[in-house]
Amino acid sequence: MSSSLGKLFRKVDTTTWPHFVKRLGGNGLVKQFLSQSELVSINYAKPSSVCLIKIDSSFLMDSDLVEKVNFYVSDKIGEAVEFKTEFFDKVESSLLMIEKDEKEKSINEAYAKISKSEVVKAFIRRFDGKVLRDSIKID
Repeated sequence: MSSSLGKLFRKVDTTTWPHFVKRLGGNGLVKQFLSQSELVSINYAKPSSVCLIKIDSSFLMDSDLVEKVNFYVSDKIGEAVEFKTEFFDKVESSLLMIEKDEKEKSINEAYAKISKSEVVKAFIRRFDGKVLRDSIKID
């Protein structure tokens, strides 16, 4: 196992899982599966390590999709890995939730700045408008 992702995998824990998922990449449902997963535990073993994860979408627990994820991650890290899934209504520390929380925080900060801007206030008074939080786009 010489890949940098393989070495990183050996150090992954519940707090570093989102960073690892981001480094794995992927596309389509494999990426969605990984992005919406929250690591519970990893059992490093031969011939195959086992990752127990939480998923908040029953749609993503499809056995064919889990097999694709097993193959994709195993290929990327250079060793066999198997995912075992548990369904949870709410997953809090998945990559997707962390990125969503960061975006929400950025929107709130932007809204606060925009709302305090004298230039924006002048436009709002002039055109009888208002700033809508939902209209703020952060890329």
